[in-house]
Amino acid sequence: MMKNDLVAIKGNREGLHLFCEETVAWNEIISEINERLTGDHRRFFKGASVIVEIGNRSLSAEEVSVLWATFADCGIKIKGIKAGTKADSSPAENKDNPVSGKDLADTEYISQKPIQIIKKNLRSGQSVTFDGHVLIFGDVNPGAEIIASGFIMVLGFLRGIAHAGVSGDEKAWVMAYRLQPTQLRIANCITRAPEEEPQRPEIAKIQEGVIVCEAVESIGKY
Repeated sequence: MMKNDLVAIKGNREGLHLFCEETVAWNEIISEINERLTGDHRRFFKGASVIVEIGNRSLSAEEVSVLWATFADCGIKIKGIKAGTKADSSPAENKDNPVSGKDLADTEYISQKPIQIIKKNLRSGQSVTFDGHVLIFGDVNPGAEIIASGFIMVLGFLRGIAHAGVSGDEKAWVMAYRLQPTQLRIANCITRAPEEEPQRPEIAKIQEGVIVCEAVESIGKY
């Protein structure tokens, strides 16, 4: 185990678990993670999968996107994100806890599904189907399609087709830097992009049986 005041990393049969100190600012955590993963230990962690344990901290959509970007840049895959755990607790005791927060509310949770990270634009005719969450650092152009059993996050323009929660998960959501899909589905609900062009990042989720789009804090451009 490697440990300091902000981040602790443990390994067991489930793989690597990264525990985050819950009393300091999130940007300090991200800075510490980045320093750890790009320093002398980079070769050790590259290609690994990790479960991030955030304790009793709440994460906004922007904070989640920064976390993924940090790990993706270091060649590490996030296997899951858990809340309610601490570095001295057993990961197995908290395996069912989702992440929630002021911007990621009850209907915007992060279930423990695998995450597929794509670092390119999707052109017309290209399709991504994944049993889990999909995170795209790029644009999804008209004629392209993303189908996921979990959430879909696009750090770019979403102008193609997106279907989150394809297995019927009504808590799944879709978020993009600019949300302009030709067709948007979450579970069994379907809608189209509004006529007006969005001016900031938005998240789409199901509320009372219909898909609702809401503005979120900036998630950054890839």
